[in-house]
Amino acid sequence: MSKLNTQNHSDSTTNRSDISPTQRVMLAVLNDALARFERGVCSAKATERQEFNEVDNWVASDETDWPFTFENVCACLNLDPDYLRNGLRRMKRDAFTSAQLKAQAGSETASTSTTKARGNADKRRSMPRRSHPTSR
Repeated sequence: MSKLNTQNHSDSTTNRSDISPTQRVMLAVLNDALARFERGVCSAKATERQEFNEVDNWVASDETDWPFTFENVCACLNLDPDYLRNGLRRMKRDAFTSAQLKAQAGSETASTSTTKARGNADKRRSMPRRSHPTSR
């Protein structure tokens, strides 16, 4: 899974003297959200999945009624919110597809193992039993 974050943007803007304290905070909020999204997208941990869902909903919203909406954070940082949304959707789709493929492969392997084990048991049942030489 490729990392989708604002690290390059962060490096170029935090070294400039013209970045405002507000932009620094907005950048920190966005970096944190992207890290939580990536960490939770297919996590087995409930808390990470919950954080992922919160970020996913935050990104999907087009609200602008409070300062830290996704739209306002992107506007403050001169980032295209739709570009980021599309990248996150692609990351989510790829992660879910990969997880589904792994689950299918795992169930096919388990199914094959079960079938082989069942086949071996059937072979053992169909073989004639020999009496033990001392039991005659």
